[in-house]
Amino acid sequence: MPEVSLTIQLPDGATRTCYSPSTILLEHLRPGESMSVAKFREAARTGLTRAADRVEEKLGFRCTGATRSLAEVEDWTRSLPDDHLITILET
Repeated sequence: MPEVSLTIQLPDGATRTCYSPSTILLEHLRPGESMSVAKFREAARTGLTRAADRVEEKLGFRCTGATRSLAEVEDWTRSLPDDHLITILET
């Protein structure tokens, strides 16, 4: 299963990496796209959950990398105002 890592730029200019075990994440987070923190959080939840589900369907267990990435996204965005912008820079 092809994996993907996205570079995410937070509103303060800091960057983070978001790992997914499946390129299905790219259906929800597209390089070059900017979105509100609230929309990013929801898109990341959906995409990473779908990625973990695909691994479970194929291999019989959930991907801990996707679970960890989702926890990191929740952590990064917890203190950010929902209307600030996050940009997906690259894969």
